[in-house]
Amino acid sequence: MQKPEIKILLVDDDQIDRMAIQRYARDHELPYDIHIAKSLADAREKLQQHQFDVILLDFNLGDGTGLDILPEIKETPVTFITGSGDESIAVQAMRHGAYDYLIKDLDRNYLTVLPETLNNVLNRKQSEEALRESEARYRRLVEFSPDLIAVHQSGGIVYINPAGARLLGASDETGSEIIGKSIVDFIHPDDRQTVADQLQPVQDDGGKVELIETKITPLYGESIIDVEASAIPISYQRKPATQVVIRNITERKRVMLELREAKERAEAATKLKDKFVSLVSHDLRAPFTSLLGLLQSLYDDTGHPLDVKQKDILNRAMGSSESMINMIEELLNISRLQTGEIIPEPVFVNAYFTVAAAIGSFSHLAQKKGIELVNEVPQGVRLYADLILFVGVLKNLISNSIKFCNTGDRIAVLLPAGQESAIAVKDTGVGISAKNLPNLFRQEVKTTTRGTAGEKGTGLGLPYCYGIMETLGGTLRVESTEGEGSIFYAELPFVKPRILLVDHDESARASLRKYLDSLQLDILEAKSGEEAIAMVAESPPNLIISDTILPGLDGMELIERLKSQRETKAIPIIVTTADNQIETREKALRVGAIDFISKPVVNEDLIPRVRKVVG
Repeated sequence: MQKPEIKILLVDDDQIDRMAIQRYARDHELPYDIHIAKSLADAREKLQQHQFDVILLDFNLGDGTGLDILPEIKETPVTFITGSGDESIAVQAMRHGAYDYLIKDLDRNYLTVLPETLNNVLNRKQSEEALRESEARYRRLVEFSPDLIAVHQSGGIVYINPAGARLLGASDETGSEIIGKSIVDFIHPDDRQTVADQLQPVQDDGGKVELIETKITPLYGESIIDVEASAIPISYQRKPATQVVIRNITERKRVMLELREAKERAEAATKLKDKFVSLVSHDLRAPFTSLLGLLQSLYDDTGHPLDVKQKDILNRAMGSSESMINMIEELLNISRLQTGEIIPEPVFVNAYFTVAAAIGSFSHLAQKKGIELVNEVPQGVRLYADLILFVGVLKNLISNSIKFCNTGDRIAVLLPAGQESAIAVKDTGVGISAKNLPNLFRQEVKTTTRGTAGEKGTGLGLPYCYGIMETLGGTLRVESTEGEGSIFYAELPFVKPRILLVDHDESARASLRKYLDSLQLDILEAKSGEEAIAMVAESPPNLIISDTILPGLDGMELIERLKSQRETKAIPIIVTTADNQIETREKALRVGAIDFISKPVVNEDLIPRVRKVVG
C-alpha cells in the first residue's frame, strides 16, 4: 500500500539547494509533494493559498531571514535549515517555535537525515494534536461535570469547575471568591482535621484518597452538605498539584434513610402480623381439636345411634373441622418459618432413598385412585439439605400431584436433566390454570381448588414449601399446561462434601485419598492437630478423619478442642487408630467422635462409614 504524500513547503532562495532536496526525494522515492518558495514574500503567499504538512525553512533568504516569518506560522510544524557553523541561529529558531533543525554541510550529508527528521517532526505534531484533543475532552468533562472538581496547589485552590463553584456557594461560576482558599476550609469543623490528615500524603508523596464521606459548609451559609470526596496527585501547569473530586450525596443519603426506615417499618409490621397469626392459630387449634373430638364421640356413640341423615351432617362437620385444623397447622408452620423458629440443619443425603421415604407415605393413596407413582431418581445421587424439611416439601408436592390426577395418570419423581442438586415431581394430571400460576407460591393469594376426587386444600402448603426451599438456599418453581400436567422443581444449592484428613503419615493419607477418590469429594490434608485447627477455622469441612497419634496436639485433644467450640462442635469426626484397646475406642466416642476405624484402614471399613455422613 502506497504511503500518503507529505505536502512540504520548501522555502529556500538557493536553487542548487532546492534542486538537491528535490533530487534526493526523487532518487529515494520519498512520498514528498514539494512546493517551492524562493523568498519570504513567496512563502507568505503560498501559506495563504495552501495548507502544508511541514515547512522546510532556510535562514538566509533574499528579502529577509527565516526568523522573520517564523512567528507568523502557527499551525504547521517547521524544520529550520541553516548553514554549517550557524548552530546558534538554529537554537534561536527552536526558541521561536521551530520543531527541529538541520545544519547544511558542503557535501550535503544533511540530506541523509532529512527523512527521519521530517518523520520525527510529523509524529511530534500528531502527538501534540492528540494531546490537545485529549485535554479538550477532559476540559469539557470537567466543565460539565455535576461534581465538584478542583485543583489544589501550594495550599490553595487554583482552579474549580462551575459545579464546584455552585456547591461551595460562590456568587458566579468562575468561583473567584474560592480561588486561593484551601479546600480543607470548606470541610465541616468536626471532620476538618481528619480530612486534612488524609489529604497530606497526596501532597507529600503522591498517594491517593479513596472515597470518603464527610460534610462541607459552603460560603455565606450555615447549611451542611453531605458529600463523598476523593483526591489524586496530578501535574498542573508543570507543577505538582492535587485534584479533588467532591460529590453531593445529600439526596442519596436522604433516600437511603427513607428506604431504611420504610424497611424497618415493614419488618416491624411483618413481625407483628406473624405474631398475631401465631397467637390466633395457637388459640384456635385447641378448641377446634376439642370440637372434632366431641363430634367423633357423638358419631361413635352406640348408646344413642344416629340416623343416616344425622351421620351425613356430622361427617360434613368433622370434615370442615379437620380442614380448619390443617389450615391452622400450616399457618403455624409458615409463622415458625418466617419468625426463624425453624432453623435448618442440612446434611448430605442419598436422593434415591430420600425420595423413596417420601413416596412410601402415599403409595396406598395413589393405588386407591389408580395412579402410578414411581421413583425415577438414580442411585448414588447426593443432596445437601435438611432431611426433615426437604422430605416435607417432597411429600407436599407428591400429595398435590395425587390430588390433581385421575385414574390412569402417572406421577414420576425424578432428577431433572442437567441439574445435579434438584428433584422434580412430574405428573400427567389436570395441570394448573394460567391465571393461578403466577400466584401459586403466595400465601396472601387464594389459589386452592378441589382435587379430581373432590379433595379440599388450604392453599398454604405450596407457599410453605416455597419458604422452606428459600430457607435451604434453593428455590421452588413450576411448569404446567392445563389439561396436560405439571412439573414442580425443588432446586437445592450444589454442595460438594469437603473432608479433612489429619495424619502425620503421608502414606496413610495417600491410602485414604485413594479409597475416597470414587466418592467425588474435596479432600484437604493436615499433618498435625495444630494445622487441622487452623484449616477448620478458615473453612470448616463436612467430615474429619483423624489419627489418634499426632505430633503436638494429639487426636483426642483435637476432638476435644473442636467439640468445645460452638462453630465446630457439629462437625462429625471419624477416628483412625492402630491401638486396638477397647479403652482407646471408648475414649474417642466419649470425647465426641462418631465412629472409629482400625489401622491399617481397608476400603470395606472406610467407605460405608464415610457414606453415612456424605451420602
